[in-house]
Amino acid sequence: MLGSPLHEHHLLRYSVASNLNGSKYVTVSFYDDYQKRVLDIEYTQVSMESLIKNIESGTALHLEHVYIHDFSMASYRKLKHLNDDAPVELNDFTAKGCFFDCSSGIDFSNVRFTGTKTHFENCIFANGTADFSNTVFKSQDVSFRKSKFGSGSTVFRSAQFTEGRVNFNHVNFGTGTTVFVDVNFSTCFVDFRNTYFGDGTVDFKFSKFKEGPVTFERAHFGKGRKDFKNVEFGLGKLDFKKVQFNDGDVIFEGVECSNDKILFRGSVFGNGVKNFEQCHCTKAVINMEQVDFGTGILSFHEAHLGELHLDAVQLNLFTDLRWASCISLHLNEVILRDILELPLLHQTTLNGLDLNGLRILGRLFVTWSDALKGLIYKQPYDFNRKAEQFRVLKENFRINGQYEDEDAAYVEYRRCMEQHKLEIYNTGVISKLYNRIKYAIKWILFDQIGRYATDPVRVIFHALGTVVLFACVYWVMAITHTSWGSVGTTLPETMNRAAEFGNCLYYSAITFFTVGYGDYFALGWIKLFAVIEGFCGVFLMSYFTVAFVRKILR
Repeated sequence: MLGSPLHEHHLLRYSVASNLNGSKYVTVSFYDDYQKRVLDIEYTQVSMESLIKNIESGTALHLEHVYIHDFSMASYRKLKHLNDDAPVELNDFTAKGCFFDCSSGIDFSNVRFTGTKTHFENCIFANGTADFSNTVFKSQDVSFRKSKFGSGSTVFRSAQFTEGRVNFNHVNFGTGTTVFVDVNFSTCFVDFRNTYFGDGTVDFKFSKFKEGPVTFERAHFGKGRKDFKNVEFGLGKLDFKKVQFNDGDVIFEGVECSNDKILFRGSVFGNGVKNFEQCHCTKAVINMEQVDFGTGILSFHEAHLGELHLDAVQLNLFTDLRWASCISLHLNEVILRDILELPLLHQTTLNGLDLNGLRILGRLFVTWSDALKGLIYKQPYDFNRKAEQFRVLKENFRINGQYEDEDAAYVEYRRCMEQHKLEIYNTGVISKLYNRIKYAIKWILFDQIGRYATDPVRVIFHALGTVVLFACVYWVMAITHTSWGSVGTTLPETMNRAAEFGNCLYYSAITFFTVGYGDYFALGWIKLFAVIEGFCGVFLMSYFTVAFVRKILR
């Protein structure tokens, strides 16, 4: 039925008509959403009684293009007076292009499939429950490829696959619940590529994948709940590339991964909760590049992660990244339109952080720390890209009202910009020397004195230090080198204490603040120092005013 457009429709609409004159053939007609008949397929009718004979003989059972009504291993056990859970062995069972019809359900529970292969390829399981519970697939080649299930539940609860390949490629599981709870896939290569899951719940809770790769590439889920809670993924590659998850909650809570690569690249989620809480993927590179997370909540709360790549995504939902541990986080070219919450980075094991190209239109809740600063400086980018990340953080802190954090980010932004200028103008001996001198002057005046006008207290201490420094200069020259210059006074000789340190300190203060009472004045070379101190006073007081007002007005 794969060649028909009806294969992608989750509803299975059909009617069965027996051919005339006691023919062993039946015709199954299929209908579209408008009840228009679009396909007729003729099958050979096989009775349950004839199948029982083959089962009893233990020979290989090959079915091709047949119609079977009410296939039930429960009926077989009852007929043979077996316990309800007694295992029944089917050797080299193959069904190709068959139609399994039923009144209530199709029962393959507690069956042991042995031999080299077990195939249900291109089969149709009619509306009703298809039950493969507690079934053991010992064949190395298990395939349900291109099969279609109706509106009932499809149940593989506690099934076991021992080795080889398990193929659900292009299967349509219909509109009912799909249950793979507590399934042991062992070392198998598990293939769910291009699989269609309907709007019912898809439940893989507590299943185990050991060593083989697992792929759901380009699978399509309906609007029901997708539950992978506490699944154990083994050492093989885990592939969810370009999956359509649709609306509904997607649960990966408590998942354990031993593999080194998990791919969600290009997948699309709808409205609902995307729950990756408490998962353990410490060795994995989790690639979620270009994923559309839809709306709702995305949570990695208390998760243990390896490398998490959320590059080139739009986060239009609340995102909780308060993990328990994470090796590195990559948010390259991310557009944040809602709230993103990060943990206290100094309390985590994060070794790498990449915010290159991050655009914050919503809110990023993170606290500034030396750990955050160190993670950005560890990046292999040039100082221009690092500066851009600090600028983004600075603007985000301003919006959040984290003004102290804003100042810290702004200082690092300016420092990186100055380093970037050194990088781009680092050609030629004269140019290099000029720019290094220019950088040193800026470093002293803007950075060391006042942290780019973010620390008024630091400016005050530098102002006080300047007053004391020049006072020492005046005092030393007044008592040791009077011929070079001294501090003169208009006071009477009996009141002249110009050579005392206290008066030198007083003269330095009134010169620094440009008060100029006239009772003391500079003589000789001290005039030059007085001019320099006066300029320093004007500069530092202006600097202090800007920094102080900036702090207070916010």
